[in-house]
Amino acid sequence: MQQLEYIHRSKLIHILIVDDHALFRRCLVDFLNNYDNIKIVGEASSPNFAASMIGEKKPDLVLIDLDLGGENGFELAELILNQYPHIATVILTASENEVNMQRALEMGASGYLSKHVEPEDFIVCLQKIINGEKAFSNNFLYKQAKGNVRGINHPDQLMTNPITNREQQILQKVTSGLMDKQIAVELSISVSTVKNHLKNIRKKLGAANRVQACLIGVHLGLVKERSPIICNESF
Repeated sequence: MQQLEYIHRSKLIHILIVDDHALFRRCLVDFLNNYDNIKIVGEASSPNFAASMIGEKKPDLVLIDLDLGGENGFELAELILNQYPHIATVILTASENEVNMQRALEMGASGYLSKHVEPEDFIVCLQKIINGEKAFSNNFLYKQAKGNVRGINHPDQLMTNPITNREQQILQKVTSGLMDKQIAVELSISVSTVKNHLKNIRKKLGAANRVQACLIGVHLGLVKERSPIICNESF
């Protein structure tokens, strides 16, 4: 059996799957059962059935399709977020509508994942969510962040507290698509050191998240853009 990277072996993640397509649910269950750290505690085909299961099954994470046989998965997501805020709520759907992604982000969902995603990428996204991060389409976050940095002026704090050579080096690697662990290995430093550097970079650049930091860095000429910018750990 496989192990989810970054998750302690003794920590078991309980997942509830909500989708009205039985074949898809079964395929997803079979796939996730390959991982020792994951336990599927239930399956549901409707919001009402799923809502009735949550108190009993006590999942850590709920995967929800948006179109549940004519019922709206957002209503279930909002119910979970309001009544069980400790549960990670993830939209898993074939719809890549940006309006839906925005709604999911604003309501506090932990992720919005496409059913077209590669299995390996899906597992990476689950790793992020389980570790308390957000997982949304990189293209969506890229467009959103790009709109936020239009017309930005050179941050005043950079005049008195400029980006260091090491910070610039790390920002370039993030902009090129590397994750924290990969950066740590390449630079022979700890993951926590990488995260501390990124925290300082975001503060200096006035960036709300990693994607914005990449875009501002490109805008200011601190790093070179890769096409497209892929910031794997977006928040």
